Amino acid sequence: MNLNYLNYLNIYSINTGNIIQKIEGANSIVIHCENSNGEELGIKIYKGEITRCARSWRREIKSLKFLNKNNFNKTVSLIDYDKPTYSILYKWVQSNSKFLSSYGKKCIVNSLVDLHNLYQKNPNFYYAIDSIIFLKDLKKQILTRSEIIFANKFIDKKTKQKLLDTTIVISNSKFTHEKLKINTYSFSDIGFHNLLIDNNMNPYFIDLEFFGKDSKVKLVADLFSHPLNSFSSLELHSIRHKLCLTDDETQQIIEIMPGIALKWAYISAKRLQRESDDNFDVNSSVLAQVLNYCSYSLFLLEINEFEKILTFNEFKYST
Repeated sequence: MNLNYLNYLNIYSINTGNIIQKIEGANSIVIHCENSNGEELGIKIYKGEITRCARSWRREIKSLKFLNKNNFNKTVSLIDYDKPTYSILYKWVQSNSKFLSSYGKKCIVNSLVDLHNLYQKNPNFYYAIDSIIFLKDLKKQILTRSEIIFANKFIDKKTKQKLLDTTIVISNSKFTHEKLKINTYSFSDIGFHNLLIDNNMNPYFIDLEFFGKDSKVKLVADLFSHPLNSFSSLELHSIRHKLCLTDDETQQIIEIMPGIALKWAYISAKRLQRESDDNFDVNSSVLAQVLNYCSYSLFLLEINEFEKILTFNEFKYST
């Protein structure tokens, strides 16, 4: 066990012999362990630059407290936290993967409706990370990411040129509505990868550092575009009714989709940068994903009906 991990264990009075497993994700590490009473716990440690770790730590704690206070009981139970190490301690949830494929979708849809209803009662929380109020916000998010990617020496010129060409086309898109209505809460990164379902079929959503208020338009567009999305386009088309989307909001989804898809191209490219920096080797599957997102973005420019929007994964496997 690395000395750094020993420090985390000591903070929460966990013996080294009580480590069950270590789970490493893109943005955090979780130590699954037991305390002296035999209770299973999780210690979440944020990864990355210190300013990012601090922000994520603060946001996740505030999100968990806010949701718990407002009776949204579909998150893990926060037990303790430590500012010097930017870590949190929570009650472990043992997930049963057999419930995810069908019941998991129902849990996600129900949670979106619950969060929408919660917003109507109490809209007084922070904006979600990468929330969009004006369409210029989306363009700014894309520009910020592009500057980082174009400075990366590990990404080949052909990929950079594809990103640049797509960005120029998308940046010239015209929008009927320049402003989105903030009208719901969103986890921002929702999917099976951030959902646990216990043996009693109780759902628990995790990784809430991006949670906050956002637009239903942005939320639905992200569901279509997310690479780990498990919904079909037909299922997402039906969500518009559950979230009470207006005709104007449906039109806004059509208009914003190409930009959202392009942003995911840059998010994927950032992952390519991280893996290249670590391994000095270009990950071909991630590279393919970047190019697929560029093509997907241009495909969406030609769509003028909500029912014709495909998810990213449907588009990827159809080409």
